[in-house]
Amino acid sequence: MVTQCTEEFAIILAGRTYIYQLLGHVFGQEPSLELLKGISNDLTEEVLELMLDEEGLASYTALAARLRTVISSEPEQFLDTIKSEYVYLMLGPEKLTAPPWESVYVNKAPLLFQESTLKVRQAYLEYDLLPAAYPHEADDHLAIEINFMAHLGQLSRESFEKNDIRQLQKILSDQKAFLEKHLLVWIGDFAEQIQSSKKRDFYPQMACLTRRILHADRATLDELLLVCNDVKNDKDA
Repeated sequence: MVTQCTEEFAIILAGRTYIYQLLGHVFGQEPSLELLKGISNDLTEEVLELMLDEEGLASYTALAARLRTVISSEPEQFLDTIKSEYVYLMLGPEKLTAPPWESVYVNKAPLLFQESTLKVRQAYLEYDLLPAAYPHEADDHLAIEINFMAHLGQLSRESFEKNDIRQLQKILSDQKAFLEKHLLVWIGDFAEQIQSSKKRDFYPQMACLTRRILHADRATLDELLLVCNDVKNDKDA
């Protein structure tokens, strides 16, 4: 058993994976009514209650309440609006207000496929992964990085279920390292830059919420790793 609170530990692992999968959909696929319902449903709220502080949760609940309102009153009209916003902010063809690639923010020249892109790819390859759109899409797209976190989240759940503490500890450590070396390095700049967009019905709010979630998850990972370390020490004693 990983801890006396095994059920709580499992819930946290499952919740983290679920949220990363949801965010990967937000930034990597055209929005759908199902996505909006997923963001604003009770399950998402319950998971974020475990992750976010009071301020972050208030930010989420305000967004969720607004989504529930538009879903019940004007779903198709709002969906058309944010589909247009998705194309404008994530795809182009006009110059993007906040390009969703890490290399744009961490290199002196705001270009794609830089050294930072290769470092992200190396992290993927450690788990025998390459993005589905490789080599046509830069590996450091926000959605791809978030989906990598979701994949590791699923692997962490599998290790937990097998009671493989060493492997669980490694995966959680790798997730923390990826957050600190990549996502957390640039998500703040991305979230700030996207606020200047002339289209801001959904994605600027989601970018800010994502920034809060990623910072909160780093703290969650610290707590999970402490539990794993205690269990490992008990086993080795």
